[in-house]
Amino acid sequence: MTVIVLEVYEALIEAGASEEKAKAAAAAIPRADRLATKEDISGLERDIAKLEHVTTSHIADLRDATKADITRLELATKADIAKLDKNVAVLKLAVFTFEPAIIALLVKLLFFP
Repeated sequence: MTVIVLEVYEALIEAGASEEKAKAAAAAIPRADRLATKEDISGLERDIAKLEHVTTSHIADLRDATKADITRLELATKADIAKLDKNVAVLKLAVFTFEPAIIALLVKLLFFP
């Protein structure tokens, strides 16, 4: 069912419009209680500005936290790589320095139990 503005309908009837045309015209006019006022729009603009400010602040906080996390992970990764480099150096030293001794030990274990 179409909602009509009764005052407009009655005014059009009094002005001589047919009932059908008066109903159609009155139904085409939006009801005033369904329209946004300037105050409504201003309030929405203020709300949007507040949300924008809060969102911008949250994004900045997340950016800072992410940068800190990346820095912490970078330092931890570098420390882990340094430890691995030391272990590899020790292994290289052991293999290349004691290679004849290791081979002799393996030969003895394999062939002379």
